[in-house]
Order: sequence, then structure tokens, then C-alpha cells
Amino acid sequence: MDYDGEGLDESQLPAAPLELIEAWVREARERQNAQGDVPEPEAISIATADAAGAPVSTVTSTLLIRGEEA
Repeated sequence: MDYDGEGLDESQLPAAPLELIEAWVREARERQNAQGDVPEPEAISIATADAAGAPVSTVTSTLLIRGEEA
């Protein structure tokens, strides 16, 4: 499975993250429907990083994002 992505540019991020998360989930669902290679399009892993971009801890949380469309 390929986990490479396009990356993020902090200057283009919205003030509130929900808008961005909704877009990611929508894109993942669309890709799953088109290509079938995103088996859990509502699953999102969250981790933290320091100012240099290094992980602060190795613990991540995986959330299932479900809405009216799910």
C-alpha cells in the first residue's frame, strides 16, 4: 500500500481543522469508490510532532470519522 501523499503547506491550512478533515474523508471515499484501494476511508491516524517535524511520541490514535453520508 502506498502511503505517500501531497504534503501540507501550513500557510494554506484553514483555521479550524474540521473543513480539512471532511475534505480528506471525502477524497478517500471517492478514491475507494473509483479504485478500491482505500479499505477504510473513514479511518484517520493522528500523531504529534515537534517544531522540527520529528514525532514527539510513537503513539498514534486512529479515529473513525462517520457522518450522515457514511
